[in-house]
Amino acid sequence: MKYIKSEIRSQKSEVRGQRTYLLFLFSVLCFLFFMRCEMRTEGPEIIYPVDDTLTRDNSFTFEWETLRNYKVYEIQIAKDKNFSEIVKYDKWIYTTLYRYFCDTESGTRFWRVCAKKGDRTAWSYAKFFVLPESPRPLYPPDGATVNSNDSSECYLKCDVPTYVMISHFEIDNNDGFSSPEIIDSMEIDTSGTHSTYCFYGKLGNGDYYWRASEKDSGSFFSNWSEVRKFTVQK
Repeated sequence: MKYIKSEIRSQKSEVRGQRTYLLFLFSVLCFLFFMRCEMRTEGPEIIYPVDDTLTRDNSFTFEWETLRNYKVYEIQIAKDKNFSEIVKYDKWIYTTLYRYFCDTESGTRFWRVCAKKGDRTAWSYAKFFVLPESPRPLYPPDGATVNSNDSSECYLKCDVPTYVMISHFEIDNNDGFSSPEIIDSMEIDTSGTHSTYCFYGKLGNGDYYWRASEKDSGSFFSNWSEVRKFTVQK
Protein backbone atom coordinates (compact mmCIF):
# COMPACT_ATOMS: atom_id res chain seq x y z
CA MET A 1 0.00 0.00 0.00
CA LYS A 2 2.80 2.38 0.88
CA TYR A 3 4.36 1.71 -2.52
CA ILE A 4 1.08 2.45 -4.36
CA LYS A 5 0.55 5.71 -2.44
CA SER A 6 4.11 6.77 -3.19
CA GLU A 7 3.60 6.02 -6.88
CA ILE A 8 0.38 8.06 -6.95
CA ARG A 9 2.11 11.02 -5.31
CA SER A 10 4.93 10.76 -7.84
CA GLN A 11 2.46 10.76 -10.77
CA LYS A 12 0.62 13.78 -9.35
CA SER A 13 3.90 15.64 -8.96
CA GLU A 14 4.82 14.79 -12.54
CA VAL A 15 1.44 16.09 -13.79
CA ARG A 16 1.90 19.33 -11.87
CA GLY A 17 5.36 19.67 -13.37
CA GLN A 18 3.98 19.15 -16.88
CA ARG A 19 1.26 21.72 -16.24
CA THR A 20 3.83 24.24 -15.00
CA TYR A 21 5.98 23.61 -18.06
CA LEU A 22 3.02 24.01 -20.45
CA LEU A 23 1.97 27.22 -18.72
CA PHE A 24 5.53 28.55 -19.01
CA LEU A 25 5.69 27.58 -22.69
CA PHE A 26 2.33 29.27 -23.35
CA SER A 27 3.55 32.47 -21.65
CA VAL A 28 6.71 32.50 -23.77
CA LEU A 29 4.72 32.04 -26.98
CA CYS A 30 2.36 34.87 -26.03
CA PHE A 31 5.32 37.13 -25.25
CA LEU A 32 6.96 36.37 -28.60
CA PHE A 33 3.68 36.98 -30.44
CA PHE A 34 3.16 40.39 -28.88
CA MET A 35 6.81 41.33 -29.41
CA ARG A 36 6.42 40.45 -33.08
CA CYS A 37 3.38 42.69 -33.30
CA GLU A 38 5.24 45.57 -31.68
CA MET A 39 8.55 45.19 -33.52
CA ARG A 40 7.23 45.68 -37.04
CA THR A 41 9.50 46.28 -40.00
CA GLU A 42 10.21 49.93 -40.68
CA GLY A 43 8.27 51.51 -43.53
CA PRO A 44 9.69 52.34 -46.98
CA GLU A 45 11.94 55.36 -47.47
CA ILE A 46 10.17 58.22 -49.26
CA ILE A 47 11.84 59.60 -52.40
CA TYR A 48 9.41 62.20 -53.79
CA PRO A 49 7.72 64.51 -52.98
CA VAL A 50 9.64 65.58 -49.89
CA ASP A 51 9.01 68.45 -47.50
CA ASP A 52 8.06 71.83 -49.01
CA THR A 53 7.65 70.52 -52.56
CA LEU A 54 5.34 72.70 -54.65
CA THR A 55 3.28 71.36 -57.54
CA ARG A 56 2.15 73.15 -60.71
CA ASP A 57 -1.29 71.59 -60.64
CA ASN A 58 -3.19 68.84 -58.86
CA SER A 59 -1.40 65.99 -60.66
CA PHE A 60 1.35 64.31 -58.65
CA THR A 61 3.57 61.22 -58.90
CA PHE A 62 4.60 59.79 -55.52
CA GLU A 63 7.71 57.62 -55.28
CA TRP A 64 9.35 55.56 -52.55
CA GLU A 65 12.09 52.93 -52.24
CA THR A 66 11.40 49.25 -52.77
CA LEU A 67 11.19 47.26 -49.54
CA ARG A 68 12.80 43.85 -49.90
CA ASN A 69 10.40 40.88 -49.91
CA TYR A 70 7.36 43.17 -50.12
CA LYS A 71 5.32 43.64 -53.29
CA VAL A 72 2.19 45.44 -52.07
CA TYR A 73 2.06 48.94 -50.61
CA GLU A 74 -0.47 51.31 -49.03
CA ILE A 75 -0.51 55.11 -49.25
CA GLN A 76 -2.29 57.77 -47.21
CA ILE A 77 -2.61 61.46 -48.11
CA ALA A 78 -4.06 63.83 -45.52
CA LYS A 79 -4.58 67.50 -44.73
CA ASP A 80 -3.00 67.17 -41.28
CA LYS A 81 0.17 65.56 -39.93
CA ASN A 82 -1.82 63.28 -37.61
CA PHE A 83 -3.70 61.82 -40.62
CA SER A 84 -7.07 62.41 -39.01
CA GLU A 85 -8.36 64.15 -42.16
CA ILE A 86 -7.39 61.70 -44.92
CA VAL A 87 -8.23 62.71 -48.50
CA LYS A 88 -6.88 59.54 -50.15
CA TYR A 89 -6.18 56.00 -48.88
CA ASP A 90 -5.18 53.32 -51.41
CA LYS A 91 -4.49 49.86 -49.95
CA TRP A 92 -3.40 47.96 -53.06
CA ILE A 93 -0.40 49.42 -54.93
CA TYR A 94 1.91 47.03 -56.75
CA THR A 95 4.72 49.41 -57.72
CA THR A 96 6.76 52.09 -55.93
CA LEU A 97 5.25 54.83 -58.12
CA TYR A 98 1.77 56.21 -57.53
CA ARG A 99 -0.02 58.72 -59.76
CA TYR A 100 -2.70 60.74 -58.06
CA PHE A 101 -4.82 63.76 -58.92
CA CYS A 102 -5.04 65.67 -55.66
CA ASP A 103 -7.91 67.80 -54.52
CA THR A 104 -7.60 71.31 -55.97
CA GLU A 105 -7.91 73.17 -52.68
CA SER A 106 -4.67 75.00 -51.87
CA GLY A 107 -2.67 74.22 -48.75
CA THR A 108 -0.32 71.64 -47.23
CA ARG A 109 -0.77 67.88 -47.68
CA PHE A 110 0.98 65.11 -45.74
CA TRP A 111 1.66 61.62 -47.07
CA ARG A 112 3.12 58.31 -45.97
CA VAL A 113 3.40 54.71 -47.18
CA CYS A 114 3.74 51.23 -45.73
CA ALA A 115 4.27 47.75 -47.18
CA LYS A 116 2.36 44.57 -46.45
CA LYS A 117 2.77 40.83 -46.84
CA GLY A 118 0.26 39.33 -44.48
CA ASP A 119 1.31 41.73 -41.73
CA ARG A 120 1.78 45.43 -42.47
CA THR A 121 5.05 47.26 -41.81
CA ALA A 122 5.21 50.46 -39.82
CA TRP A 123 4.28 53.64 -41.71
CA SER A 124 7.11 55.60 -43.27
CA TYR A 125 8.07 58.96 -41.83
CA ALA A 126 5.48 61.40 -43.17
CA LYS A 127 6.49 64.06 -45.70
CA PHE A 128 4.52 67.09 -46.86
CA PHE A 129 3.99 69.02 -50.08
CA VAL A 130 2.16 72.24 -50.93
CA LEU A 131 -0.62 73.00 -53.38
CA PRO A 132 -0.06 76.73 -54.09
CA GLU A 133 -2.85 79.24 -53.90
CA SER A 134 -4.60 80.08 -57.14
CA PRO A 135 -4.75 83.77 -58.10
CA ARG A 136 -7.93 85.57 -57.11
CA PRO A 137 -9.32 87.70 -59.98
CA LEU A 138 -10.15 91.27 -58.95
CA TYR A 139 -10.78 93.22 -62.18
CA PRO A 140 -12.75 93.35 -64.38
CA PRO A 141 -15.69 91.97 -62.38
CA ASP A 142 -17.38 88.93 -63.88
CA GLY A 143 -19.74 90.05 -66.65
CA ALA A 144 -18.39 93.62 -66.77
CA THR A 145 -18.18 95.75 -69.93
CA VAL A 146 -15.01 97.74 -70.65
CA ASN A 147 -14.51 100.59 -73.09
CA SER A 148 -11.93 99.62 -75.73
CA ASN A 149 -11.03 103.31 -76.21
CA ASP A 150 -10.20 103.82 -72.53
CA SER A 151 -6.82 102.40 -71.46
CA SER A 152 -7.76 102.84 -67.79
CA GLU A 153 -10.42 100.13 -68.20
CA CYS A 154 -8.55 97.65 -70.43
CA TYR A 155 -6.56 95.63 -67.93
CA LEU A 156 -6.71 92.49 -65.76
CA LYS A 157 -5.90 92.44 -62.05
CA CYS A 158 -5.51 89.66 -59.52
CA ASP A 159 -4.11 89.00 -56.04
CA VAL A 160 -0.48 87.88 -55.80
CA PRO A 161 0.93 85.86 -52.83
CA THR A 162 4.34 87.04 -51.61
CA TYR A 163 6.23 84.06 -53.10
CA VAL A 164 5.06 84.75 -56.69
CA MET A 165 7.65 85.85 -59.26
CA ILE A 166 5.64 85.69 -62.50
CA SER A 167 1.94 85.93 -63.36
CA HIS A 168 0.64 84.13 -66.42
CA PHE A 169 -2.53 85.36 -68.19
CA GLU A 170 -4.77 83.88 -70.88
CA ILE A 171 -7.65 85.61 -72.70
CA ASP A 172 -9.91 83.78 -75.15
CA ASN A 173 -13.29 84.21 -76.82
CA ASN A 174 -14.44 80.83 -75.45
CA ASP A 175 -14.33 79.53 -71.89
CA GLY A 176 -12.48 76.37 -72.91
CA PHE A 177 -9.33 78.35 -73.85
CA SER A 178 -8.79 76.10 -76.89
CA SER A 179 -7.12 78.88 -78.87
CA PRO A 180 -6.37 81.89 -76.67
CA GLU A 181 -6.32 85.36 -78.22
CA ILE A 182 -3.65 86.37 -75.70
CA ILE A 183 -1.09 84.31 -73.78
CA ASP A 184 1.33 86.45 -71.83
CA SER A 185 3.44 86.53 -68.68
CA MET A 186 4.90 89.31 -66.61
CA GLU A 187 7.48 89.49 -63.85
CA ILE A 188 6.36 90.76 -60.48
CA ASP A 189 8.13 92.69 -57.76
CA THR A 190 7.91 90.31 -54.78
CA SER A 191 7.04 93.22 -52.51
CA GLY A 192 3.76 93.72 -54.41
CA THR A 193 0.40 92.22 -53.55
CA HIS A 194 -1.34 92.47 -56.95
CA SER A 195 -0.60 91.65 -60.57
CA THR A 196 -1.99 93.64 -63.53
CA TYR A 197 -1.95 93.07 -67.28
CA CYS A 198 -2.95 95.69 -69.85
CA PHE A 199 -4.70 94.53 -73.04
CA TYR A 200 -5.47 98.00 -74.41
CA GLY A 201 -5.53 97.91 -78.23
CA LYS A 202 -5.10 94.11 -78.37
CA LEU A 203 -8.74 92.96 -78.50
CA GLY A 204 -11.65 93.73 -80.81
CA ASN A 205 -15.21 94.17 -79.67
CA GLY A 206 -16.89 91.07 -78.26
CA ASP A 207 -17.14 88.73 -75.30
CA TYR A 208 -13.99 87.31 -73.72
CA TYR A 209 -12.90 85.02 -70.90
CA TRP A 210 -9.74 85.27 -68.82
CA ARG A 211 -7.81 83.34 -66.20
CA ALA A 212 -4.44 83.56 -64.47
CA SER A 213 -1.84 81.34 -62.80
CA GLU A 214 1.30 82.20 -60.87
CA LYS A 215 4.89 80.93 -60.76
CA ASP A 216 7.33 81.05 -57.87
CA SER A 217 11.14 81.25 -57.96
CA GLY A 218 11.37 77.46 -58.28
CA SER A 219 9.35 77.37 -61.53
CA PHE A 220 6.29 75.83 -59.86
CA PHE A 221 2.94 77.07 -61.15
CA SER A 222 -0.29 77.37 -59.24
CA ASN A 223 -3.61 76.05 -60.47
CA TRP A 224 -5.59 78.32 -62.77
CA SER A 225 -7.81 80.91 -61.18
CA GLU A 226 -11.53 80.79 -61.68
CA VAL A 227 -12.58 81.96 -65.14
CA ARG A 228 -14.05 85.47 -65.49
CA LYS A 229 -16.04 86.88 -68.42
CA PHE A 230 -15.99 90.47 -69.73
CA THR A 231 -17.18 92.35 -72.79
CA VAL A 232 -15.15 94.78 -74.89
CA GLN A 233 -17.00 97.52 -76.75
CA LYS A 234 -16.43 101.06 -77.97
